Amino acid sequence: MNSVRFHHSVIIMIVIVFMVLLCDLNCQTNAACISNANKSKCSIKYAQEIDLYASRIANVGKRGRFFPKNTIELEQFCMESKNMTNSMENYMKQCCERELGHVAKIYLYSLRKNTKTFCSKRNNKRSAMIAKLFAVAPCINQKIRDFQCLARFKNQTRQIMQYRDDKEKIRRSCCDWIECEEQFINDLPCINDEQHREFAVDLLRSSRGDTQRFLCGDFDETSDQCDHLKRLNSSLFDPKMRIDSRLESLVFIGLHLLDTIGQNPT
Repeated sequence: MNSVRFHHSVIIMIVIVFMVLLCDLNCQTNAACISNANKSKCSIKYAQEIDLYASRIANVGKRGRFFPKNTIELEQFCMESKNMTNSMENYMKQCCERELGHVAKIYLYSLRKNTKTFCSKRNNKRSAMIAKLFAVAPCINQKIRDFQCLARFKNQTRQIMQYRDDKEKIRRSCCDWIECEEQFINDLPCINDEQHREFAVDLLRSSRGDTQRFLCGDFDETSDQCDHLKRLNSSLFDPKMRIDSRLESLVFIGLHLLDTIGQNPT
């Protein structure tokens, strides 16, 4: 177990060093993936369009879309997922600097992998997965747009991005999201069957899976690392670092957070 934790700690440090070095070389934007001086297409208007797609495809919050409850809705869900993912990918390629683009690729890979679970006819387990999806969707859909902790998580992220300890910044964000996610999962009493509940939990966690593993290491729901975070030092907050409030999706909030790494090293 100690070797696993050491391995994940090394991964986190590599990510931070990687971001710092590349930021020194390539950071030309005032906000993550927006208004790059060399790429005039990357306007706030374009970013807001992609921000809406990112909110819908995340399936949580006021702008989140509902999970399909039948075959007709599934077909629309699959087509929409494909189109939105492609649009997000095009935007990231055009507008994100290289270090943020790498993280975006991991996220997009997760989205496509999850879409194939329900949408690819080559998936031998598709029928069983779809049956479970249709069973849990009505319950989850009741809560998707009433995701109470999402606003709190966004505010927490806006605050922690001002912190000048990059390693702690990532850890806090990971743990804050886990807490938010757990609150949502625990608020699904309409799913009584244990197998269906387990499926619903996996469904809600799946889209961020590869991204979180890359950035968070063992600061996830499977360990107690989030119970042992360091106390924040109030003198390490830099109020000059702010997030663009015009963008609301978890994707852009995450990109903004990563964009601050290396800007105020301790």
